Amino acid sequence: MENKTLLIDRNAFCDWYFDYDTCKDFFNDHKILYQLKTNGSFSIILQNILNGMDYVPENVIAESQRHLYDDFEEVFLSDYDTIKFDN
Repeated sequence: MENKTLLIDRNAFCDWYFDYDTCKDFFNDHKILYQLKTNGSFSIILQNILNGMDYVPENVIAESQRHLYDDFEEVFLSDYDTIKFDN
């Protein structure tokens, strides 16, 4: 059986995910200040954010794969075995 891999453009994903509304609430939602005071650091892994998504918009798909999704606005990640950043 074929392993279906989806490549995501890291910059496009960041621009989409960290829109104004997300950035506005991100600091509080992730208790960043609490973690900095308690642990002295805060860490986030972009792949973990991607792994928690159900779908992504077509425009964050890596350019090399984008032509496969011309008729879609959203790509459901459950259709793929591997989802990773292209760059």
